[in-house]
Amino acid sequence: MKICKHFRQCGGCEFQDVPYEEQILRKEQELETLLQRLPDQDFELEKTVVSDPVFYRNKMEFTFGRGKEGNPILGLHHRGKYWKIENLDECLLLSEKTPAILETIRSFAARNKLEVYDPKTHTGFLRHLVLRHSKTEDRYMITLVTFHDQFALQKEFVGEITDAHPETASAYWGINSSFSDVALAQRVIHLYGDKRLSETIDGRKYLIGPYTFFQPNLRIAEKMYRIVENLALSNSQRTLLDLYAGSGGFSIFLASHFEYVYGLEKEHDAVEVAWENAHLNEIRNVEFLEGDVRKTLQLLKRQQFDLVITDPPREGMNRKVIQKLMEKRFPRLVFISCNIRVMIENLLNFSAAGYKIKKIFPLDMFPHTRHLEVIFYLEE
Repeated sequence: MKICKHFRQCGGCEFQDVPYEEQILRKEQELETLLQRLPDQDFELEKTVVSDPVFYRNKMEFTFGRGKEGNPILGLHHRGKYWKIENLDECLLLSEKTPAILETIRSFAARNKLEVYDPKTHTGFLRHLVLRHSKTEDRYMITLVTFHDQFALQKEFVGEITDAHPETASAYWGINSSFSDVALAQRVIHLYGDKRLSETIDGRKYLIGPYTFFQPNLRIAEKMYRIVENLALSNSQRTLLDLYAGSGGFSIFLASHFEYVYGLEKEHDAVEVAWENAHLNEIRNVEFLEGDVRKTLQLLKRQQFDLVITDPPREGMNRKVIQKLMEKRFPRLVFISCNIRVMIENLLNFSAAGYKIKKIFPLDMFPHTRHLEVIFYLEE
């Protein structure tokens, strides 16, 4: 396996010097150790679904910094030294074309004397670059994130990017005037091309905006959706409740197997894209509800579901959300998490409520990191 020369400096690939087979073994060992905390050990633990270890990501966030001579650099934070930026000219995570895109933007910034944001003085302009790559269509969405909203070179920026990289499908300008060092923009302005990228999973099309949540590894996501689809099929599959539905991934993939599907999601932009995805795929039996999951659960008049899918963020499910969910009746639960330690705590809550784990499916969604995506199938 080829190793990026930056891996010892940047925080992108903490395991890249470890052979991929050894990475999987370490993750499986950690999972098995944590599973010993569960009271019910009568479950089937499936073999880990492995990934292509290079060019698997469809989204990455890069940070601007200052080089030794004051020129703009663009790359990833140093491992353990987040005030330092490693200027990347190679990246094995997103795509082969990524370094050239980064260099075009660096050159544009240097030539036009665009100042890099200084987190100590809160001055400057350039903060982050968000790249999304459609693996299905081999097209890019570029979002330049700046500190303030004065950018006279918008047309020049778009022209240079699209001339150098005709595979650019979309360009956005995001403004983040907060002091938080995150690539999330408070305001986003569409500059060029399509407003959405598109990915296809097993015949279903999914639209993606600059900050739409979408599984970072398309091929593993496809396998994950098929596993969940197989779990969903049973004698009773009339109603589905999809918690933390994002842009409608599971809801849309499984809609043809149910009469009614309800997707709950708090992020407005995600719900908006979810409705677009439903329309694009001509799905009419799905309803997306916007709002905090705990509060939205209270608003649902339906009290019984044949299957619940929950794919919470990395911090897991809040105990109050679990309590509200338990007020509903559902014989089967698919619980998905990328944070092994947190998900054990959530599973103990479900176990205390009488649900038993039947099957476990590990998937290596994040090669070269310590993270492992795991699907738990539970029955009442």
